[in-house]
Amino acid sequence: MIDRDRRRRLVHLLIGINGAGFVLVGTFLSGAAKLGYVPWYGIAGVVVLFFGIVVPFYREFVSLRQGFEEVERETLNTARRNRQREIGHQTVLHAGSRPQPFQRVRSQPLIAIAITVVGWSLVAVEAARWLMIR
Repeated sequence: MIDRDRRRRLVHLLIGINGAGFVLVGTFLSGAAKLGYVPWYGIAGVVVLFFGIVVPFYREFVSLRQGFEEVERETLNTARRNRQREIGHQTVLHAGSRPQPFQRVRSQPLIAIAITVVGWSLVAVEAARWLMIR
């Protein structure tokens, strides 16, 4: 099992790889009009690489937002329990595990890896197609 910091670093590395690929492949595809064909696989690869940048950032943002909401909810519950204790009410704490705010999405590295592999596979197919035509 990979710990949180290693997962986060892996996702950020994959975002960087996808970003570099997006710029590099997009630059190469700009000259494809001279070849006389439409590089569909390359265009699809660039789109998937773009999603390889956007999707992990979005999932991270949603995870952070949910973490802040969980912290706010726990703070309100703690304040309510403290007020009830001051008044003299008996409060029962749940025996379940406490929520873990800011817990990263566990499947995020797998999604980022899958998007990266699909994007670079499409780019490789387009590169092979380009070499065959040339």
